[in-house]
Amino acid sequence: MTGVKPKLPEEIVQKEYEYYCTVREKGENYPWFAMYAIEELYEITGIKPEIREDIVQKAYANLVYEWSDYCRASGIGYRDNYPKIKKLEELTGIKPKLSEEFVQARYVISRLNKHYTEKLEKITGIKPSKETIEKVKDLRYEEED
Repeated sequence: MTGVKPKLPEEIVQKEYEYYCTVREKGENYPWFAMYAIEELYEITGIKPEIREDIVQKAYANLVYEWSDYCRASGIGYRDNYPKIKKLEELTGIKPKLSEEFVQARYVISRLNKHYTEKLEKITGIKPSKETIEKVKDLRYEEED
């Protein structure tokens, strides 16, 4: 590599950032890989993302959604989206704002996977509610049958 950054029009780079933040809405289910693309695009161009907050919030929700599904499927949190969420926050300066209802639902889906729960709580400041804990206990009991 030469170390020379390509001279891409900022408008095109910003459109690419927006595209990658909305991959789930476009029918593509890989927000984790999209965040790699955002990181690479920034590294290559040196242009910081200037994305509307509502679009960044959708990207956070998509990352949390995907992450909880992987925790549920693997039981160990195979794909940890925490670093991707923190990197997006660093690049955009926008903090995640996820609703209590959404976060509680993701805790249930992940079956309160320890690593996921700790990191999601760190991101959102939202702890699993008593109702969520009871739901997960019930689900675990049903799954044992």
